[in-house]
Amino acid sequence: MKNTYFRKLRFFALLISALIMAALSVAEAKDQKATARSGRATVVANHYIYFKETCELGGLPQMKIRSAPKHGKVRFAKSIITMEKANSRCNGKKIKARQIIYQSRSGYRGTDTFTIDYAWVKNGWGRLGVTSTYKYVVTVK
Repeated sequence: MKNTYFRKLRFFALLISALIMAALSVAEAKDQKATARSGRATVVANHYIYFKETCELGGLPQMKIRSAPKHGKVRFAKSIITMEKANSRCNGKKIKARQIIYQSRSGYRGTDTFTIDYAWVKNGWGRLGVTSTYKYVVTVK
């Protein structure tokens, strides 16, 4: 019983440490760029949190549209994707992710932008801890 308690405690301590380190690197993210075809739904990003040591899912982020695109719409979807991180032992592993999907008005061509608030790090009380903001710049062709 005691061993199980310490194992769980260690797991949560590692989870919090990993998420805090990830939050510090996310805070300095630049504009995210993507390309989409006019009128077609396009996945512009996949967001997920994982442990580098075990390749296990660390939870799905909560997302909210801070500023909507002027020439289209954005929605979120859950998906299972294959991880592709440079120099990661987790490459090729399947993981749950939250997708950001953009679709322009039919016939629109040009640049569109939107901003997403990305909240994550659940603590033991069920509250979200860290919120980062991403700006997406989509070139619609």
